[in-house]
Amino acid sequence: MKYFSLSLICIILSLAGKGQDKRYEYFFDKDLNLVAKEVSVIYGVGEYEGDHLRLMLYNNRFKQVIVIQHFTDSSLQVSDGLFTSFYSSGQKESEGNYTNNEKDGWWQRWDTSGNIMDSSLYEAGQLSLEKTFTYFPKLTQLSVSDLKNHRSSHEFYDKAGHLMPADTTDKNDEDKVFIKEEIEPAFPGGERALRLYLNKKIKDQLSESDYNGKCIVRFIVRMSGEVTEVQAISGKSDLASIVVSAIKNGPKWLPGQQNGRYVNAYKIITVTYPE
Repeated sequence: MKYFSLSLICIILSLAGKGQDKRYEYFFDKDLNLVAKEVSVIYGVGEYEGDHLRLMLYNNRFKQVIVIQHFTDSSLQVSDGLFTSFYSSGQKESEGNYTNNEKDGWWQRWDTSGNIMDSSLYEAGQLSLEKTFTYFPKLTQLSVSDLKNHRSSHEFYDKAGHLMPADTTDKNDEDKVFIKEEIEPAFPGGERALRLYLNKKIKDQLSESDYNGKCIVRFIVRMSGEVTEVQAISGKSDLASIVVSAIKNGPKWLPGQQNGRYVNAYKIITVTYPE
């Protein structure tokens, strides 16, 4: 669930009794706009912890906590402190810290099985480092993007969950496949061109009832730019088969580079449709 801010807020203040702490109640629609209690689908309860207000958001229907967020005061204008969101099952979905309305430090997200999906480092509200984890069903890849230094790296894991050793040899061996490369393989025209290409292929083949989906596809980009060993490692079957076919029958890619030379390299893409 995303952080929300409110430009105007109506507060219902209830007192549990003389001398007791104040308790604030808020009522929202599904988009976190303030509404009357009778038509609300989410309600919030705010109580002060020291000099910060802790807001707990609940789903009206199931009475489950979906968000815990901290603010500087009851107006909910400035988020400051720990933010935690939860799935409907009660499992933790995401967690991180705000400092004066900006993400600060490490933020993490988990899937419904409790696997960490990504871990992102923010400095003064700016994303500086991101780790992304891919599972099938165990961890198959860890990708690290260093945005400050414009570098990225990948680690691949076998079916047993063991880290596959990186190939750092300087030998020019066309049979070797690098799992860490200085420059990743790229679709001609870049990421935007790849999205447009895949979207067209998907639109041409998917019916309206199948529009929503997500898949992860892995393949090897040879030093010649040819794409081989294309396979879907997760996702909806119809969408995955279209993406696999599009990659197999698409144009050559720009190969990855290691130590200044072209190499065979793994590539993993995640396709969400519609975006």
